[in-house]
Amino acid sequence: MGRHSSMSTAAKRRRRHRLHTMRAIVKQQKSTKLIIPHVSFVRIVRETVADMHTDVVNIRGDAMTALQISAEDRLTEMFSDSARLANYVKRETVVSSDLRFVVPAAERMVPAAPEAPESPLPALVQPV
Repeated sequence: MGRHSSMSTAAKRRRRHRLHTMRAIVKQQKSTKLIIPHVSFVRIVRETVADMHTDVVNIRGDAMTALQISAEDRLTEMFSDSARLANYVKRETVVSSDLRFVVPAAERMVPAAPEAPESPLPALVQPV
């Protein structure tokens, strides 16, 4: 008899599914190619830039690739933090509340934009 002959069919199916998932995760972790399709990422970036600026903005191809690498690295970091949080509370599955907890903490780490410097002119002197 086989090693898992005492397992029920449902248990075997769950085990096989878990093994398949783990193999897919390991394969993805070993891979160096980007996860998000480049064309889709470029479209989203161009739409976002168009929403922010009224002028036409051109982004070089190597800058777009660098932006995509950075964005995917950040997303991977956020999901990794969420997985650690789920593991801490004894869960195997990441839920949306884990991401909501992790994202604001990550946003607090981003340095704030510098404030506009005050005018060197005294408050009583108004420019003409």
